[in-house]
Amino acid sequence: MEISEDAMKMIEKRANKILKDIDVPESDKNEIMRELISNYVDASTVKAQARGASRVEGVDVASAFETSSDPEEIASMYMASYAKSLKRAGLLSRLFAYAIDTVIVTILTVIMASPIIALRIFTSPAGNIRITIFSEYFYLIIYLNLIVIFIYFVVCEGFFGFTPGKWVLGLKVLRADGNTAGYKEAMLRTIPKLFIVAIVADAILMVLYHGKDKQRIFDRIAGTIVIRK
Repeated sequence: MEISEDAMKMIEKRANKILKDIDVPESDKNEIMRELISNYVDASTVKAQARGASRVEGVDVASAFETSSDPEEIASMYMASYAKSLKRAGLLSRLFAYAIDTVIVTILTVIMASPIIALRIFTSPAGNIRITIFSEYFYLIIYLNLIVIFIYFVVCEGFFGFTPGKWVLGLKVLRADGNTAGYKEAMLRTIPKLFIVAIVADAILMVLYHGKDKQRIFDRIAGTIVIRK
């Protein structure tokens, strides 16, 4: 059955609205676009036939939209299906990525702490330098390191979806439904990284209890997965 130009524009607009919330490779997007248009054309054709028309018009498309799910729901269904097909990152690749990130975080911490330490050394009496190095500066570096860790992982994973370490290993953080993770998810999954014991325990529990899903406890809390791109 023939479809009017206006009706086709409505369908394409609806399909594009759905695709806007689908974060998949471009080749998959093109396939999804064709599938969406085909489904909407078929549904609209049924509506046109029901009213005895020989051509699909905008009113038929609008009627088909009313009986279909919202664009956001459709996008979520596609992403949920896509997420199941993704290859989860294993413990070894995640450890290598974390090691790279730890080196970068350490360098950033040293760079930030150096001016403060240097200033104090040059302004302190010679006899007090050794004492202050092992008392004041030890805790300064620890606290500064925690701040750098939190900002580094939250900004990188919340904005880009990966840290430099994950980028090198070809990993990416996504929400469990397959959509791009945001700052909220990044903050939640970063919490155990602030404590050595917590991140080690989290990794061990992942292997023991969530090996199949390859999720840390805080990945589950944050609702995130780590995949291979």
